[in-house]
Amino acid sequence: MKVIHQLFILGTLLVPSLGAEESKPVKQAVIVEEVVDPNSLHYVLSADARGVELPSSELRMMLRPLTKEELGVELEEWMALLKKLITDASRVNLEIARMEAEELESAEGLKLREEQLNYRRDELVLVKHINTVIHAYEQKGGNVDLERKYVAAVVETKDATTKSPSEQVTALAADFGVWFDSREGGKEFIKKTTRFVIILFFFAGFGKLIASVTRRIMRRHHRGSRMLREFIEKTIGFVVFVIGFFVALAAVGVHVGSMLTALGAGGVVIGFALQDSIVNFWSGLMIMIYKPFDVDDFVLIDGVKGKVERMSFVSTTLVTIDNKELVIPNRKAWGNTITNYTGRSVRRIDFNFSISHDDDIEKAGELLIELAKGHEKVLGKPEPVFGVNGLTDISVDLFFRPWVKTEDYWPVYWELNKQIKAAFDREGITIPKPQQELTLHQGAT
Repeated sequence: MKVIHQLFILGTLLVPSLGAEESKPVKQAVIVEEVVDPNSLHYVLSADARGVELPSSELRMMLRPLTKEELGVELEEWMALLKKLITDASRVNLEIARMEAEELESAEGLKLREEQLNYRRDELVLVKHINTVIHAYEQKGGNVDLERKYVAAVVETKDATTKSPSEQVTALAADFGVWFDSREGGKEFIKKTTRFVIILFFFAGFGKLIASVTRRIMRRHHRGSRMLREFIEKTIGFVVFVIGFFVALAAVGVHVGSMLTALGAGGVVIGFALQDSIVNFWSGLMIMIYKPFDVDDFVLIDGVKGKVERMSFVSTTLVTIDNKELVIPNRKAWGNTITNYTGRSVRRIDFNFSISHDDDIEKAGELLIELAKGHEKVLGKPEPVFGVNGLTDISVDLFFRPWVKTEDYWPVYWELNKQIKAAFDREGITIPKPQQELTLHQGAT
């Protein structure tokens, strides 16, 4: 089907050839009405006039289906636009360079400086577009050495001639203005950054809310250990935050799929690099599930005694009796024998005493049972146990086993030790001391 379309036939002005003595006339840009053939070289880009108003993203999409020959024609048209723009910009720059300082502040000078700024903005955008076309043409087999050198020479010459402070300020203002006003520049950057931060904060708060609700439900129904509840709370918050991070990236135009693919491809390498951390993580998970100990328990792990202060993904932190902080990797904690002194609600205190052979064993036993029954923190059930543990040359070894609540273990242990010594002294029950006999033999004189 034939389509009637307004087409800009873009030409170039009379531009001196590089290194040539004479200039060649070129066609002027005019608006004509012609029939557009869908198979023509210019069909893809004919819908929009070439120039600085064309967004870079749209230009890339338009260039994508073009063949090498079509891209060659497009590159010629864009280079012609650049030559015309550089010619006009150089004329304005030359007029400004010939003006005195007072003339620059006049109405004519201000007008020229405004034109200079506009040309600078257009030049930056146009060079960016031409580099896009050059890259597309080169990707499909085109030779772009001359075009690259020309663009580089134009930019280098412009930078070399920008010497004075006013010109530098003008150039910087133009650069910033172009970047800020472009679709992919400052305004879009601010929008995307704001969108990213809002989404990230939303998911962070949402993750904390879900973690808090989960923690309350688990506490209400007494599900899991304290460490497991804290672990689930942190994990939920972290997972929701990570999801929010990827959602925020997708919202600002980042291709999350390719990023996840790259992460998946590097998973094996990451796994080898973090294998110790992974083992610690799973060991910690086993500890949380099977609960050999919990936070605030007093335990013996890998030969170290201490109170469990906290547990992370990879380690368990103990605080010793003398207030030292010890960090044990979870794999060592799970891989060794764990003694939990506070894992049960009730504990037995083991007392061992020695009395003289001359003392009454039954009396000593009755005295110990009496002390246990008289102590308010000693439990009636299980009942205290008393017996003879062994006999030696100088003593009778006794054992005494009262039961107490776990939290009362040390207070009762210290108090009963003190009371037993006072009761033995009061009743005349002696604790034998080690003795040695020394025999002296007098030799013949």
